[in-house]
Amino acid sequence: MPQTLEERVALIEEELKQLRQLTQSSPTPKHKGWRSLLGTSDDDPAFDEIIRLGREYRNGQIPNYEETQS
Repeated sequence: MPQTLEERVALIEEELKQLRQLTQSSPTPKHKGWRSLLGTSDDDPAFDEIIRLGREYRNGQIPNYEETQS
């Protein structure tokens, strides 16, 4: 069923109104952005293992990788 331009604009305006209400009523996040994550893995054995495995993987991908990093 085709809608008139006025009907389409009215629908868009209503949806925009609802979106604005949602964003204004939602609580503000406690931390914003990636900077809030800095340091969250300190003293985490799982993170240390991730770092070790990543280093091991890189060393296996590039011949003499450790020698080029010194």
